[in-house]
Amino acid sequence: MSSQTLPVVGPIEKLIEERISKELAPTSLKIINESHMHRHHAPMQGVESTATHFRVKNKTPAETEKQAKQ
Repeated sequence: MSSQTLPVVGPIEKLIEERISKELAPTSLKIINESHMHRHHAPMQGVESTATHFRVKNKTPAETEKQAKQ
């Protein structure tokens, strides 16, 4: 049996997911926390939060339908 660590989903990521899901009803949604890549930036010095920068990839039903027709 392998022991894998599941990614921790924080409250901000959950909120982003809830709002996008409610408004866009995506067929595909991926939220990537990229906060660690911005820690060295001057404005981030002294910031304790690990949830400051996110990349969102989503596909809406309209996009999925358009791709199916092509």
